[in-house]
Amino acid sequence: MKFWLKSIFLLPGTFLHELMHLVFAMLLGAKVHSFSIFPKLRQSGGERYIELGSVGFSSRIRVLDFLIAFAPLFLWFMLWVILMRFNIVIGTFPHFSLNSSALFSFEHWWVWLVAFQLIVGGIPSSVDVKLAIKGFFSFSGLVVALGVYLYFFQYHLIGVYIEPIIAQVARFFELIQRSF
Repeated sequence: MKFWLKSIFLLPGTFLHELMHLVFAMLLGAKVHSFSIFPKLRQSGGERYIELGSVGFSSRIRVLDFLIAFAPLFLWFMLWVILMRFNIVIGTFPHFSLNSSALFSFEHWWVWLVAFQLIVGGIPSSVDVKLAIKGFFSFSGLVVALGVYLYFFQYHLIGVYIEPIIAQVARFFELIQRSF
């Protein structure tokens, strides 16, 4: 009985969670094998647990597994937009404040039900975290991480080391052109 009550109560969040996996997998070109929001009682290593839903997919590029696994976190962005729409959150991240009169108002009680489902639905499962770690630490994941690091955090190296070399090469070609 407890199994079914929990499953039914979390069904909207589970549906949104699995839907985010499905949408991101399709957008990123992964092959989707299965989609389920029907809860199952599983057993692993002597422990029983509830699998609320699942999306089976395969991708050729492992770094995409990272993005697909953490796709439900997008639900928290949706929650942020909803809270801003109903003036519960005022301002933008990271400089924002909570509107206390709207925060504790029951005028839009359904917003809190939706907010709860989005919060719960956005939490990555243990399977999601394992898949994301495998995707991040794959060859393609490390190449992308290195590229992002160099682009955002080491841009000054380009200005310090590479731009003077480019300037020297440009001057060299300019001198060659003048000599003709």
